[in-house]
Amino acid sequence: MSDNFTYELPNDEKYKKALLLYLKSKNQYDLYKIVERAKVSIKPSSSYSRRRWNAMWTEIIFSVPMEIFDQIEDGIKENLRGICDTIMPVDAGYDVMSIDFTINLNEEIEEINLVDDIKKISEKINKATRSFHFPDDIMEKGTEMGESYIYLYFVENFIRLFIDKTFTDKFGTNYIQKIKINEKLKTAIMVRKSDEEKNKWLSIRGKVDLFYLDFKDLGQIIRSNWDHFSSFFPDQAWISTKIEELANCRNLVAHNSYIGSHERDVIRVNFNSIIRQIEQYR
Repeated sequence: MSDNFTYELPNDEKYKKALLLYLKSKNQYDLYKIVERAKVSIKPSSSYSRRRWNAMWTEIIFSVPMEIFDQIEDGIKENLRGICDTIMPVDAGYDVMSIDFTINLNEEIEEINLVDDIKKISEKINKATRSFHFPDDIMEKGTEMGESYIYLYFVENFIRLFIDKTFTDKFGTNYIQKIKINEKLKTAIMVRKSDEEKNKWLSIRGKVDLFYLDFKDLGQIIRSNWDHFSSFFPDQAWISTKIEELANCRNLVAHNSYIGSHERDVIRVNFNSIIRQIEQYR
């Protein structure tokens, strides 16, 4: 029976083209996209497949980029293995018994775009069940919330660093025991530092104690030490109100609640007002 086999190994590139044509003809576009980005290698072994007399046990290796490798789901391998065996020339003497996926380290890794990644996830959700539909406006609202988060993240940390520099210039780096701060906030700093030490997977906030306080607490720090900040702001109410409004918006964003155009305008206006007010004295 072995005389019926040529044992001529198909060219890897030609085999890939044949595989792509087959997948396209069967409308298997999900597999098509995977194979299209892959480097295909045919790896026959020195063992018989035991499925056909004297046919050789053969594996197909698909070397794919990292982002494709992460998309490989259960069931894809066996489906693709059967197709690979189908297009293998019958008289070649190679039975495709296995396929495998490896990461192509020679291809530049594509940077993950969070918006595109979310779109892919939502498509999978909508395909998974007809009874659940991911609302189309979630993506648009998520983008708007992302812009709000950037403003809030910047202005919150800007204020923290501004307060830190003001105290450092006056008292030095170990100022926390020299400023007016109530015991409740001191306890909050101590507890959060302790939690961070116990849970190493948490990101470290930094060496500055102020970074362990909530946004709204910063307003209280400024009010309690007003003699050090009075030259920067018109009055306590001016800065306290703005920080409180920003903190309220921050809480909504932190809990994945949607904030409308009015709240986003409040964030932008307060953001610019505080920075302009501080910078004119620097």
